[in-house]
Amino acid sequence: MKKDEVIYVGDELRDIKAAKKNGLFCIAASWGYDSIELLSTGNADFVAKQPKDILDILSGT
Repeated sequence: MKKDEVIYVGDELRDIKAAKKNGLFCIAASWGYDSIELLSTGNADFVAKQPKDILDILSGT
């Protein structure tokens, strides 16, 4: 797959860092392991506060 065909969804800061290091679009899932405060330090492309947010992000709404 090409990088522009991949979306990395992670619930830890290290997930966001890995996505950014590899040039991938990333979504931080705030209901997972790391707190939303910690996740926000990673500068994810989007932060999803609930699973539906991922669907909204993917549909462009």
